[in-house]
Amino acid sequence: SIKMPLRPAAKKLFFGFLLVGTGKAWVDDLQLLVDGRPIMEAPERPKPSPEDHEFDMGSKISITALSPLQIQNLITLGKVWGFLKYHHPAVTGGTRQWDFDLFRELPTVLAARSRVAANSAIARWIEGLDPIEECVSCAQLDIADIQLRPDIDWISRESVLGKPLSGLLMRIYRNRAKDQQFYVAALAPGIGNPIFQELNYQDIQFPDAGYQLLAVYRFWNIIEYWFPYRDLIDDDWDKVLAQYIPRVALAKDSASYQREIQ
Repeated sequence: SIKMPLRPAAKKLFFGFLLVGTGKAWVDDLQLLVDGRPIMEAPERPKPSPEDHEFDMGSKISITALSPLQIQNLITLGKVWGFLKYHHPAVTGGTRQWDFDLFRELPTVLAARSRVAANSAIARWIEGLDPIEECVSCAQLDIADIQLRPDIDWISRESVLGKPLSGLLMRIYRNRAKDQQFYVAALAPGIGNPIFQELNYQDIQFPDAGYQLLAVYRFWNIIEYWFPYRDLIDDDWDKVLAQYIPRVALAKDSASYQREIQ
């Protein structure tokens, strides 16, 4: 009998019998118990709000044109949405349908008449999530032997984000949790590549500006936070986001959307 604690952040458990060297072994009646009960009765890993079906059939967002102001505000929203996805405990814990939360915020940001108004709306959105507690054991980034660090300097730029929004993002970063990433299910054993866990939406009818923007935000933030060769991309990655928000969001059918994504 072997008894051991289970880390709350664990994604996989390998269970079995291994014979090292020559010989034969017989194994029978193996049992895997969690708190003394069969593994089948263990609590399931959290899933994004299964009762949230508001946008199953479409985002309800239609865009026929985008002004330069709207594009700038959508850039900020996309970067903040991705930052929260990988840093805010209300999102990294997997208890929210974060894609649908984006659809709820998009109309307000699109309607904002200034950068200040959009930033204020985004700040109110963040304040509506679970409060950020001061962490007891905070995540730390060891930069002694790091080749490429995350590019998060933008969260401190009050001249762009405004003081309230910048302050919220910096507080979230300081108090980020360890080893809690719902949207990154695991790191591939022996390799370290992230294995992403994203919800699929195969029945969406085009055009759907909300879902099309979601695709841009998902991909851009995956590259931003998880791609080990981001520094070798020819173009400034922020400029890529600015360039493709209107091109993907305004695609009129599935074929043109897929071309822009490619």
